[in-house]
Order: sequence, then C-alpha cells, then structure tokens
Amino acid sequence: MRTILGAGVVTLAWLTVFGGSILVTKVPVLRRATEALREDQAVQQVLAEAERLLAQGVHAQEQNRLSDAIQTYRRAAKADPSFFDAHYNLGVAAYESGDLPQCLSGYEDALAVNPLSIKARFNFAVALQKADYPADAANELEKLLAANPGEARAHFALANLYAQQLGQPAKGRAHYLRLLELEPQHPQGTAIRYWLEANP
Repeated sequence: MRTILGAGVVTLAWLTVFGGSILVTKVPVLRRATEALREDQAVQQVLAEAERLLAQGVHAQEQNRLSDAIQTYRRAAKADPSFFDAHYNLGVAAYESGDLPQCLSGYEDALAVNPLSIKARFNFAVALQKADYPADAANELEKLLAANPGEARAHFALANLYAQQLGQPAKGRAHYLRLLELEPQHPQGTAIRYWLEANP
C-alpha cells in the first residue's frame, strides 16, 4: 500500500498486478459509493413509507373517515413531496369534506408534480368554481383544453362557466358546439340545443 497525492487530497490505493494489468481501488470512491447506497436505501424507505400512508389514507377515505384520510395523505405528501397520488388524493378527500382551501392546495401541489394530469387540472377547476373563482376555473379549463382538445367534460364545464357565470355567451356557445361534436348524445344535449337556439 502506498499514498498517492492527487488534487490536494490524500488517497490510499492498492496496486495489484494480474498478468500485466494494474487494478487500482481508491478508498474515497468506495466511501462515496457506500454513502450513495445508504442514501438510496434511505430514499427507498421513505418512498415505502409514503406508499404505506397512501394505502392507509385510501382505506380511511373508503370508510368515509375523511378527516383521517386527509391527515394521512398530508403525512404521505410530507414524506415524499413529489408523490403525485398523495397530493391528488388529498385534494379529493378535502373536496368531499368541504374543505375547499385544503382541496385547492392539494390540487395545486399535485399539478406542481405533474402539470399534465387531466384529472388533477379538471378537479382543480371544479374546486375553483365551487370556491367562487370562476375566472380562475375557466383559465384552468382553457389550459386543459389547450393540451387535450377532445376532453368533452372540460368543454361542458367551460361552456357552463362562460354562459352562466362569466357573461360571455359567445365563448360558451363555441364550447357547447364542440361538446356536441364530440358527444352528440350528451345527457344534457337537449338543454344545450335549446340554449344554443336562444343564444345565436
């Protein structure tokens, strides 16, 4: 064994000759690899704990213990802030319990993790509308439709917002027409057609 100086750091190395080749093992490299393995194991434990908490929250929500579900989803999201399902389910449970501020926060966090989620963006818009933020709800639905123009329920929700709450019947009309193109037999089709006749 000998000491090799490199980049101002003392590195212990073992030189072994096997048939003319030299095998060099540097202790700091092994130490870093061991530390990385320990960090990976710790991350895996955190992820497993977050998954366990999510399952516990789902069980509580299925039993209509919404307060327990919300608390458990919060713990899962705290354990792994990048865990989309924990944030999303928190939004759903909070909506069901009528806690709109917690609901909005959950959906915002879910969208921060996955901005392309159709279900999170749609539910966020619905929650915004219920919280009396119709312009913000319309904005979220416009974002959803920009990426997913065939999303019929978003056209329906956006048409209703424009026609009923935002005083923009021309925009409402465009979305109702698109909805009927996508779903000619929509359950509200008759009412929509009457509205379209009354609002040319």
